[in-house]
Amino acid sequence: MRKITRKSLWQAASLCTLFVLGGCAETVSTREGQAIHTVPMVYTWSASFEQVGLESAKQDVRTLINKNWDLVANKGLDLQWSTNRGKQLATSLRQELIERGVDAKQISFSQESLGNNKDVAVRFHYTKVVTELCTPSKIGQFGAYSEGCFAENARWQAMVNPEKMLSSQPVAK
Repeated sequence: MRKITRKSLWQAASLCTLFVLGGCAETVSTREGQAIHTVPMVYTWSASFEQVGLESAKQDVRTLINKNWDLVANKGLDLQWSTNRGKQLATSLRQELIERGVDAKQISFSQESLGNNKDVAVRFHYTKVVTELCTPSKIGQFGAYSEGCFAENARWQAMVNPEKMLSSQPVAK
């Protein structure tokens, strides 16, 4: 029979402690970045002067621009016309926007053939950010879920130009 020494007792105790502590250790999952989708959106308003009248169309488009002023001031807009009266309205709107502080480079001004006998059209372009739904953290499962999900989502959705944050270069695999 083998004699139990102090050294072998120490090794056995160390090995048992290692197994006990190793069994209690929590594994932390690999953290991944946010799943962000940027979706280009377009609002279009158009009018036919025969149906609504010139003054009514002017009032409608001014109301639309005022309601979406943040979008117009930051992103600009497209003014399109297909008739001479449409060009007059588009020209006066363009001048008003420049006087209100919109950069002339952000106002696209062109003649187009608009469908349904429309005389003038106004388009707003912007990028909408779609983020993942956040799952609440659970006690005892630290690191199993993405941390900071709510803060990251709020940060991305609050950006004025989220498309500028994304690289135009393809990601290497």
